[in-house]
Amino acid sequence: MIDSCAAVRLGPTQELDYAQELQLLKAELNQNPLVAIRNNLESFERKFLILQRELIDEMRKFVVREGDRVISTVLSGPHDRINDPDLYEIWKDMRWRGIVKARHLVLAVHDYYLQKLDDLQHGIQSPGHPLSESDAWAVEHLDLMHLQPIIEALDGDVSGFVTIQEINRFTTARPQGWSLPRWLAYWATGWRLSMTEYRQRIMSVLNAMFDMADGVRHANRSNVHSYLEAVKVVVNEMTSSFQGNTEELFLLPRFQAYIKQEEERMRRHLETAKYDLDAPDTLAFINGRCGLERASPL
Repeated sequence: MIDSCAAVRLGPTQELDYAQELQLLKAELNQNPLVAIRNNLESFERKFLILQRELIDEMRKFVVREGDRVISTVLSGPHDRINDPDLYEIWKDMRWRGIVKARHLVLAVHDYYLQKLDDLQHGIQSPGHPLSESDAWAVEHLDLMHLQPIIEALDGDVSGFVTIQEINRFTTARPQGWSLPRWLAYWATGWRLSMTEYRQRIMSVLNAMFDMADGVRHANRSNVHSYLEAVKVVVNEMTSSFQGNTEELFLLPRFQAYIKQEEERMRRHLETAKYDLDAPDTLAFINGRCGLERASPL
């Protein structure tokens, strides 16, 4: 209706006066509403289409801007502070915050590498950081049987939870050139293998000392045997509760580089202290703040 008036007013040849406009307006007011709607439908649809497109464009821009903000907010988070790429992916996919139960973390790591191993064996390209063929043996030892020692390695304060700081400390402590699966495999089974070998070496030395005792002078033999018996009691107390793993000693060479490295580190500290552990704080200085099992394989 308004468009009709505008068309008449803006005619190219003449300008309608007030009386003519009034007559046209009266005629349109007397027109049946359905007829007026039908006559203006085409014009309305064109205007509606223009408005609809503008609204769609504005909504699209709004969604893109807000989507970028939301996606950035969702994808960014505590996992951005994790150094290791595999643990970064696990933490992000699980949408954990700054702390997680140690058991949940180890189970997620187990599932993550198990899927990577399956993809490798079937020639499937894994998303993210692929598993190296040289680490396949290590993943096989990240099973549920070795769940507890891995938890103890990750959970430094034995709180039952693992923080991002603990994760970064754990991954930073691994030997240069070692992958995360190999480092986890060491704590799953490697440390037990090294302890098994150390116990065998300790018992071999002790037995050799007993064999040599019969060769000392008769006057000193009684004192030597008394000393060795006392040492044997201490050694048995230290080693009897440990459950060794002789069946997998063939894996020990895979961890030998780290074991030798830690032996050398401990030897330097002990030589500095002249092997005199006169107080608990001396042992703490030599060993570090963490437990003896975590500080070295000795």
